[in-house]
Order: sequence, then C-alpha cells, then structure tokens
Amino acid sequence: MKYIFKKREEYINLLDPQAVEANRVGLLTQWQQERIESITNRSGCITLLFGALIIAMSCGFFTSFQENAQRNDPLYLLVVAVTFAIIFLFLGLNLRASLKKRARIKKDRQNYTILQAEGLLIFEKNGYYFQTNDHRYLFLPPIRHTGGLLPGKTYRVYYLKESGLLLSAEEIAPFITHQARTHMLLILAKSNKFTLDDLKSNRNGKITPSQRIKLLPRVVLGLLIGIVNLIFGSLLLGFYLHGLINTSDFVPIMFLFSIPGILTIFILPSAINGLIDIKFSKLEKTQGIGRKQRRGLFAPNYYYIINNKRFNVRYQAYQALIEGIEYRAYYLPRTKTLLSIEPVVEND
Repeated sequence: MKYIFKKREEYINLLDPQAVEANRVGLLTQWQQERIESITNRSGCITLLFGALIIAMSCGFFTSFQENAQRNDPLYLLVVAVTFAIIFLFLGLNLRASLKKRARIKKDRQNYTILQAEGLLIFEKNGYYFQTNDHRYLFLPPIRHTGGLLPGKTYRVYYLKESGLLLSAEEIAPFITHQARTHMLLILAKSNKFTLDDLKSNRNGKITPSQRIKLLPRVVLGLLIGIVNLIFGSLLLGFYLHGLINTSDFVPIMFLFSIPGILTIFILPSAINGLIDIKFSKLEKTQGIGRKQRRGLFAPNYYYIINNKRFNVRYQAYQALIEGIEYRAYYLPRTKTLLSIEPVVEND
C-alpha cells in the first residue's frame, strides 16, 4: 500500500526525512515556516469574517427591532429576539474559537517550541486526527489528507507546543502493510455502512440482500413522485381538452406544474435505474488511486472518485477515505451505488 503524493499545496508529506531531521534538533524548515505563516494569515481572515458577520447581524437586528417595535406584539418581538440571539451565539462561539486558534498559532510563530510524542492516527466522525500516548489531539495539515500517515501504525511525531500543529513524523517500528489495510478497511466499512460479510460476497461477485434493499427507499420515493406528477399532469391536460378548464386558468396552473414536472424528468429515470439495479443488475468493480470531491456550497454533495468513476457518499464516508492510496470499489452499474470499498495492497 503506497501513497501517491500529488503536487498540490494540501498534499503534505509529514514523513519527509529532512523535516524530521530539522524538527528533531528543534528547528523549522523554510517550508514549515511558510506554512505556519499561511495558517496564521488564514485564521486572521476567518476571524475578520466572523467579526464582520456579527457586526452586520447586529445592525440588521437593531433595524428590524426598531421597525417592528411599534407593532406592540410581544410574541413577535420575542421570536425576533430569540432568532437573532441564536445566530449571535453561533457566530460568537465560532469567533471565540477562531481567536483562540489564531492566538496559539501566532504565539508559536513568534517563539516556537517543538515537542515530540508517540501515538496513532485515529478516525472520528469529523475526520482523521493524531492522538498521542498521553491523549493529546494533534491536528493534521488539512483533515482531508493525512500527510502519509496510516491508521494502526505507531509514529513518533514533532509538533508545535501551543497550537498542536503536527510538523513531521517518523516510523518507530517495523510495520506490516496488511495491518494498516485492516484498520483502514474497518474505518471504511463503518463509515460506508457495509459489513465484512458484505465485502466477502462482493469479492465473489455477489450482492447481499441487505445491499439491494438499501436502494429501495430512494426507488419508492422516486417512483411515487414521478407517478403522482404524471397522473396530475394527465388529468390536467384531459380537463383542458374537454373544456373543463379555461385557457386563462390553464396557463398559470401548467406553469406551477412545470416545476415538479421538471423534477420528475430527473427523478423518474433515476428511480427506474435503481429498480433495475435492485432486481437485475450484476455487481461491477473498479480499481485505482482514490481521491475525494466536494460539489456545492450550502448543501454540498460528497464523492469518491476511483478510476474516473464517481460515487456519491455520506459526509462521514467522505472524511474516511485517505487520498493517494489504491482502492477497489464494488458498485451497482446503473445508479453507481457504492456497495463496498477496500484498500489494495501489492499482490492482493
């Protein structure tokens, strides 16, 4: 099992021997100094953003409160006040956390102390973290990438005292590749909601009944929405053709119906493909270097991309995949529904 490091800023190799040598004697490399500077500037921008949002919300609150104070409706004013209070609390807590993080990293930048510890890479619902033997959490470069570290393996790491920013790491004992694969497989199975028995069946080209049933809610909902819209549209058109609806009423009704109608065009074929996958499709598999993709801003979709095939996954599953490693994915062909996934080792 090997990492493929790409030439992108977020792909940081924490196992770089030169960085380890420098950190071991209490020094930072030029690249590490630039990285700390970048993190400090980024945290400053985030702090300013939260501060600006709080100021804007404060202005909006006072303006809204003054405009509606004359309504003499205590319940309405209470709802407005509680709504803004919740928003202020959320922004305030984020601003506080951002200020504390910026203060720690800034202190490290001005007068840094490099500490070392031993520990393991662990996975929690929000991503991967490094946990030292004394139970301190150290933060990886970006959570979406582990810098070359693998779960199940003990490392000696070097990190900044105040912020807990992980700088470099080195292996401290011989390591069996299959051990890392087992830990990664258990993480992927839990986050993607499949069992090792499911995976065993998929390896043999079989799909378990429980895996097929996973598609059933989506298929039923899609078919139901599509059928209801088709029936409603047919009835509406029939009433119009028989003169039961005037032209002046028919146009706005059809305009309103066009919205669910357009949704039906997308939902119904997907539901039909899902039904075919449940009843008739055979399992397919693909293998290649895994990477992740996020699409959308406010309600994003998360994907695995393996061998140019894209699989929609849950957020926790998105966080569980370590990029730059080769995976084998088993899926249903028409809906591209991921059934199971496993890391691949040499001679596997």
